[in-house]
Formats: sequence, structure tokens, C-alpha cells
Amino acid sequence: MGRWARALPADSVRGHTLFAQYCQHCHGERGLGSGCPDLSGLREAETQFLYVWIANPQMINPSSPMPRLDQLKPDEIRDIVAYLKSM
Repeated sequence: MGRWARALPADSVRGHTLFAQYCQHCHGERGLGSGCPDLSGLREAETQFLYVWIANPQMINPSSPMPRLDQLKPDEIRDIVAYLKSM
């Protein structure tokens, strides 16, 4: 899976705070969409896929309108992934 997966455990509570700051304005408070993809069904999604998608959405889908979140550190992305998987 890569070095990012072997780091400290992700924190879904911190991920919720980061989601509110960086994602909520497009995906809505509960991740239900509001014009963007519904994120509420990601509990079973591959963790590494979600990590790459958040880190660089154009790597997964070159036409993705989602902006790259270069300001996020790897542990912050892991925390957002943990939050998404807890929804």
C-alpha cells in the first residue's frame, strides 16, 4: 500500500474538521452531494484509492472538476479518508 498506510492511525474526528474546512462547501455537510458526488457510501471503498483521489483527483480521472488539495499533508488526507469511511 505504500508508506502513508504504515504511519500513525488516522483520526476520523480530525478528518471531520478537515472535511468541513476543505470539502463541505462542494459536497455538503454530510457528504450527500449538492451538485458534487455523494460521498456517503464510501465505507467499503479502498483506502488507498480514496487517498489518491483526494491527493490528486486528476490522477484517477483527468477530467475531474475536483481541485487538487496540495495544501493538505499526508496525515490530513488519511484523516479525511478515515472520516469518509466512517460516514
